[in-house]
Amino acid sequence: MASKRVGSTGGSTPGADAPGSKLGSKNAGSTPAADSSEGRVWHWGKYRLHLDRLPELLVLLIFAFMVGGLAMEHLELSRHMAVPIGLFAAVQMQKIGNRFKSAVHGTRE
Repeated sequence: MASKRVGSTGGSTPGADAPGSKLGSKNAGSTPAADSSEGRVWHWGKYRLHLDRLPELLVLLIFAFMVGGLAMEHLELSRHMAVPIGLFAAVQMQKIGNRFKSAVHGTRE
Protein backbone atom coordinates (compact mmCIF):
# COMPACT_ATOMS: atom_id res chain seq x y z
CA MET A 1 0.00 0.00 0.00
CA ALA A 2 1.50 3.33 -1.05
CA SER A 3 1.53 6.11 1.49
CA LYS A 4 0.09 9.38 0.36
CA ARG A 5 1.43 12.71 1.67
CA VAL A 6 -1.16 15.10 2.96
CA GLY A 7 -1.19 18.39 1.11
CA SER A 8 1.07 17.25 -1.69
CA THR A 9 -0.15 17.62 -5.24
CA GLY A 10 2.76 15.76 -6.74
CA GLY A 11 4.13 18.86 -8.46
CA SER A 12 5.18 22.35 -7.62
CA THR A 13 2.71 24.81 -6.26
CA PRO A 14 1.30 26.86 -9.12
CA GLY A 15 2.58 30.42 -9.09
CA ALA A 16 5.10 29.89 -6.28
CA ASP A 17 8.17 30.51 -8.44
CA ALA A 18 6.48 32.22 -11.33
CA PRO A 19 7.88 35.55 -12.52
CA GLY A 20 6.01 38.41 -10.90
CA SER A 21 4.95 36.24 -7.99
CA LYS A 22 4.89 38.04 -4.67
CA LEU A 23 5.61 34.92 -2.67
CA GLY A 24 9.08 34.90 -1.18
CA SER A 25 10.28 37.94 -3.09
CA LYS A 26 9.11 40.95 -1.15
CA ASN A 27 9.89 44.17 -3.03
CA ALA A 28 11.96 42.29 -5.59
CA GLY A 29 12.54 44.42 -8.65
CA SER A 30 10.64 47.37 -7.23
CA THR A 31 13.60 49.42 -6.02
CA PRO A 32 13.73 52.81 -7.71
CA ALA A 33 16.85 54.04 -9.46
CA ALA A 34 17.47 56.61 -6.71
CA ASP A 35 18.23 53.81 -4.23
CA SER A 36 21.29 52.74 -6.19
CA SER A 37 22.88 56.19 -5.77
CA GLU A 38 22.38 56.24 -1.98
CA GLY A 39 25.43 54.10 -1.30
CA ARG A 40 25.36 51.23 1.12
CA VAL A 41 22.00 51.09 2.90
CA TRP A 42 20.81 48.48 5.38
CA HIS A 43 17.01 48.09 5.24
CA TRP A 44 15.45 46.93 8.49
CA GLY A 45 11.68 46.90 8.18
CA LYS A 46 10.54 50.44 7.48
CA TYR A 47 13.84 51.87 8.74
CA ARG A 48 17.00 52.49 6.69
CA LEU A 49 20.53 52.77 8.04
CA HIS A 50 22.99 54.46 5.69
CA LEU A 51 26.23 52.64 6.37
CA ASP A 52 28.23 55.49 4.84
CA ARG A 53 26.95 57.75 7.64
CA LEU A 54 27.75 55.30 10.43
CA PRO A 55 31.05 57.00 11.44
CA GLU A 56 29.22 60.32 11.83
CA LEU A 57 26.61 58.64 14.01
CA LEU A 58 29.25 57.04 16.21
CA VAL A 59 31.11 60.35 16.64
CA LEU A 60 27.86 62.07 17.65
CA LEU A 61 27.06 59.33 20.19
CA ILE A 62 30.56 59.53 21.65
CA PHE A 63 30.21 63.32 21.88
CA ALA A 64 26.83 62.91 23.62
CA PHE A 65 28.32 60.51 26.18
CA MET A 66 31.26 62.84 26.79
CA VAL A 67 29.01 65.86 27.37
CA GLY A 68 26.75 63.79 29.62
CA GLY A 69 29.73 62.51 31.59
CA LEU A 70 31.11 66.01 32.02
CA ALA A 71 27.71 67.24 33.17
CA MET A 72 27.53 64.43 35.74
CA GLU A 73 31.05 65.03 36.99
CA HIS A 74 31.36 68.82 37.05
CA LEU A 75 27.76 69.91 37.47
CA GLU A 76 26.92 66.99 39.79
CA LEU A 77 23.81 66.07 37.81
CA SER A 78 22.20 62.66 37.92
CA ARG A 79 22.39 60.41 34.89
CA HIS A 80 18.70 61.05 34.22
CA MET A 81 19.45 64.74 33.78
CA ALA A 82 22.77 64.36 31.97
CA VAL A 83 21.59 62.03 29.17
CA PRO A 84 19.14 64.55 27.61
CA ILE A 85 21.78 67.29 27.89
CA GLY A 86 24.32 65.15 26.04
CA LEU A 87 21.83 64.16 23.34
CA PHE A 88 20.77 67.78 22.90
CA ALA A 89 24.40 68.83 22.49
CA ALA A 90 24.92 66.06 19.89
CA VAL A 91 21.88 67.20 17.89
CA GLN A 92 23.13 70.78 17.93
CA MET A 93 26.56 69.58 16.77
CA GLN A 94 24.89 67.69 13.92
CA LYS A 95 22.94 70.80 12.87
CA ILE A 96 26.12 72.90 12.84
CA GLY A 97 27.86 70.23 10.77
CA ASN A 98 25.00 70.17 8.27
CA ARG A 99 25.14 73.98 7.97
CA PHE A 100 28.87 73.84 7.26
CA LYS A 101 28.35 71.11 4.66
CA SER A 102 25.63 73.06 2.90
CA ALA A 103 27.76 76.24 2.94
CA VAL A 104 30.71 74.41 1.41
CA HIS A 105 28.68 72.61 -1.25
CA GLY A 106 26.42 75.58 -1.97
CA THR A 107 23.18 73.70 -1.26
CA ARG A 108 20.45 74.64 1.14
CA GLU A 109 18.66 71.99 3.19
